[in-house]
Amino acid sequence: MEKILIILLSLYSLAGLAYDKPVRVDMEGIVKIWGNQSSDSEMSGLSIFITGEAAKRLYKEMKAEAVHNECFDDGTLTKQLGSFECSYSKKYKYSCSVGIGLSDQKLFNGEAC
Repeated sequence: MEKILIILLSLYSLAGLAYDKPVRVDMEGIVKIWGNQSSDSEMSGLSIFITGEAAKRLYKEMKAEAVHNECFDDGTLTKQLGSFECSYSKKYKYSCSVGIGLSDQKLFNGEAC
């Protein structure tokens, strides 16, 4: 669980890297929990979806090539670093996502195509 907290804090702090001093950017988005649906089972992981100004800053800061995202096929451009990805579309603007496995702390894509 400690690794997950470190990952979340790292993602949050990326938004201020391009500036002379750290800039606080409130994050907007949702967290989805995934795993077995029975009430007595543990959750397997979670997916984090970031929107708004934080997603815009993360997208612009990513040192990856923006490529056409065929999942949406609407002109969406996506940058990806490992399992962390940020996208820009005219309709939805900026969004970023990543999935985290809670038992092994591995990173996954936040959502499937």
